[in-house]
Amino acid sequence: MATVSYSWDNVVSTFTLNDFEGGNQQDVAITATAGGLGYMGTWSYGADYVEGRYVGADGTPTGGSILVNKTTAGDQYDSSAATLSNGNTVVSFTDQSTGADAVRFRIIGDGIVYRDFALPVTDQPQRESDVTALGSGGFAVAFTRDWGGGNTDVQIQRYTADGTLNGGGIQVDTSATLATDHASVAGLASGGMVVAWEQSAAAGGDHSVWFQLYDSAGAAVGGHHSIDSTGTINQDIQVAALQDGGFVVAYTDNGWGIDGTEITTRVYNADGTARSGLIRVNSGTAGDQSHAAITVLSNGYFVVGWSDADHFYYQAYDSNGTALGTNHDASTFIVEGEIAGMADGLLAVVSESTFGDSSGTAVRSWVDALVRTTVGTSANETLDGDSLRDVMNGAGGNDVLRGGGGADALDGGAGIDSASYYTGSVGVTVDLAAGTGSGGDAAGDTLSNIENVSGSQGNDVLAGNAGANVLQGWSGSDVLRGGAGADTLDGGAGADTASYYVSSIGVTVDLAAGTGSGGDAAGDRLISIENISGSQGSDVLSGNAGANVLQGWSGDDVLRGGAGADSLDGGAGVDTVSYYTSSTGVAVNLVSGAGSGGDAQGDTLVSIENVSGSQGNDSLVGNSGANVLQGWNGNDVLTGGGGKDTLTGGAGADRFVYGSILQSPVGAGADRITDFSHAQGDRIDLSAIDANTGVAGDQGFSFIGTALFTGSAGQLRYATSGGVTTIAGDVDGDKVSDFHIQLTGTIALVAADFVL
Repeated sequence: MATVSYSWDNVVSTFTLNDFEGGNQQDVAITATAGGLGYMGTWSYGADYVEGRYVGADGTPTGGSILVNKTTAGDQYDSSAATLSNGNTVVSFTDQSTGADAVRFRIIGDGIVYRDFALPVTDQPQRESDVTALGSGGFAVAFTRDWGGGNTDVQIQRYTADGTLNGGGIQVDTSATLATDHASVAGLASGGMVVAWEQSAAAGGDHSVWFQLYDSAGAAVGGHHSIDSTGTINQDIQVAALQDGGFVVAYTDNGWGIDGTEITTRVYNADGTARSGLIRVNSGTAGDQSHAAITVLSNGYFVVGWSDADHFYYQAYDSNGTALGTNHDASTFIVEGEIAGMADGLLAVVSESTFGDSSGTAVRSWVDALVRTTVGTSANETLDGDSLRDVMNGAGGNDVLRGGGGADALDGGAGIDSASYYTGSVGVTVDLAAGTGSGGDAAGDTLSNIENVSGSQGNDVLAGNAGANVLQGWSGSDVLRGGAGADTLDGGAGADTASYYVSSIGVTVDLAAGTGSGGDAAGDRLISIENISGSQGSDVLSGNAGANVLQGWSGDDVLRGGAGADSLDGGAGVDTVSYYTSSTGVAVNLVSGAGSGGDAQGDTLVSIENVSGSQGNDSLVGNSGANVLQGWNGNDVLTGGGGKDTLTGGAGADRFVYGSILQSPVGAGADRITDFSHAQGDRIDLSAIDANTGVAGDQGFSFIGTALFTGSAGQLRYATSGGVTTIAGDVDGDKVSDFHIQLTGTIALVAADFVL
């Protein structure tokens, strides 16, 4: 069985978050931003201000500090922050601008503070607020209401996303003989919420900690639940919602009877029943442990943080309360800290620090990652990760490594090993030769000793190495680059491409047969591939009955689309589209880049110089370049167009069509018809050429055999020399040839060989 261990890795070094120095920066709070792609830290300074600042996951602040409080009269302090489902941030704080404590909150969107609210309760002082997002898209604020004489109670007020009151206030405790305060509230997966608080007699005495559940309408579910009443101190409680519907609490506690105060955590199910017992978090017990902080990571684990002297520690747990690794001493010179889980298993920290501000304490921040290390055995194993940063080593055996989200290090070890991104919905890019990954669950991954890649359900780019690789695309339109070696390329669903672009040697790839040879395609097997991207050499690329995209790039390529509406792009070089296997005639026009009939139906052609027709009756039209048009069987019509063209009709009665004397000039630029046959009924069609340019209208030619021009416009003659028959025409009567057409062989032509 594989062994698993946990450790912490610093991702963003400690930096100063506050951009103004003046007195103490304190009362820190934190919330992860939408999608866990960053965070916002808040704090108070100089007694008059509550500020906040957004930070990206890479530790780069996005703009300067934001002044949260509306007025600077009196003290503003003790902030709490939460991110709503619409991406806005809510910050609550204690406001003394009217001379008495009152809780206010602000809504911040796109870095702009645009709403300012006070709680509706105005008859008693309010303080110690905590804000949480709710499943409805709104939020709830829990706070302490002071009735005097030691009688305090916890109240909750719910709001919609825009700050509109959502129902009346909820008074958690109505007893005049109890002091309930220092509440923490968390929105649950059910849409309801849980509030936890510390409690003592109004007259003073020992502290205990409690919680109460509420449904999505704000109605209490059951009664108050005691968490811990052992010892004289149970206080500073924090609560966080788990992804599975439960929740977890952490608090300062002296009930362990060790030395001073410890940090205790406990996990609960969604119905309020205990999932775990009381868990002492800190392993070091000297002195006091205080200022508990708690958050949930992207994979559902949770982390408890705390202060010990001037150090800040944290400990990770799974959702059942099983400790993962040991206490981590994250930083020093810390008064207190708050933590927030972000995407990819990252943990952001903001802290009040005695380092970094010449005039008092500063707000210092950093980002760490919980790293899980999994080491396999000699057996064939599947090693699974999640959104944490996973370090996997398959050791021996043929292993499957599933890193999941997070920047993972995947080492297959010995054997034939696979990296799998099958559960990812976002496309990945994985390159086995470079050992890197990006996009989706592959973002930040490094890969070594991996032979095969199983892609995601998105659009993937999977590249192999010099070995024999299996690349599997699954859903999405994937690009598979096997590289050298006998590779298996399986595109899965979607329009997938096998790419040989980096091969300097030409490849032969046949999608219908599912085979490859030559260059990087040697020994390749192709499954569910729709498109081919060829090499920098001379390729032969063949499609199947579907709609294929064949791209030749450099070299003199032959593209055989087969049936289906294909896109055939020859790229650089002298490239040929071939319809040789089509039994039905095709019509292909290199000027318009369009094909129809037979296997050419719906085809589009780009950068194609030559056309090889079908076994039927074809119509092949060249462009202004030097084209090779080959008709094969059937009665074909070949139109070379401009350029020095080579026309081969093949079997059948073929017609070679010219529409201008410019299409086959005199001399070396003349077209060549390689297989003209009077016996087969071949014809040279000159009917579209005006044989006498000096007379209005379209005049036909007069065939004079081998006789010389007499100075009469419109004469057509031929001559033979060196095994070549040259047809010459005079359209202006100057006894000089105005165009030539060459025929291979010594051929005795007659007027019936032409359409004049």
